[in-house]
Amino acid sequence: MAHCSCRRLLVLYAVGYLLLHSWASCCYICGRPFQQCRGQRRHGHHLTPVSCHATKGFGDAQKSPAQEEKKVRRSAASPKQLKKDHGAEHWEAVMDVLSGKRPAHSPEEMVRARFSAIRSKNADFMGKSERNPEVMTLDQRQFGWKIMLGLEPRGTGEPPNALENALASVEHLEMVGSKGERVEYKMHCGENGILHERAIFQEDSEMGWVYSGKSEFFDLFPADPM
Repeated sequence: MAHCSCRRLLVLYAVGYLLLHSWASCCYICGRPFQQCRGQRRHGHHLTPVSCHATKGFGDAQKSPAQEEKKVRRSAASPKQLKKDHGAEHWEAVMDVLSGKRPAHSPEEMVRARFSAIRSKNADFMGKSERNPEVMTLDQRQFGWKIMLGLEPRGTGEPPNALENALASVEHLEMVGSKGERVEYKMHCGENGILHERAIFQEDSEMGWVYSGKSEFFDLFPADPM
């Protein structure tokens, strides 16, 4: 009996170990293996970047020299580019918001700052200037944006999706209108189409206004034919 009990305990221990190992190697959000879960999730009408395991302690694999060089080459938005994108009336305000010199005074200012952050591949600012109930930590949001902006790989063998291609080719921002905490805009992305969104913002003690993670609508349309 004692020998049989010992064997039963060993079997239970082995099963428990396998289950624990399986759970620890999978994303706690989507249940997929960590190697496969880098990507995006759809929240309502808006695609928000999500890195399911991008917390400290995960996703710290050794980066190739090419990846490190690509990260070093990313630079802040230049005054010349800001003037071109936002005009004489808005460019200085956008520069102040991007640099952290002052908070955004309106949702429209934050939309403009986020557009310039996308153009300059500033994933840190993008993660800091939004909230997302499904991505609670700043590290996760910033890592998700690094994937979206091409600073980190999406996963082995996975090509960039349509939204990533659009964000990589932004050309100019068209402000359609704003009312209260809502801002409607079009982001023209060359041959990769037009992003059209009416985004909802919320007040924030540090940033002034941040994207709430919610939108009335979010669409990616084909580019206008020539």
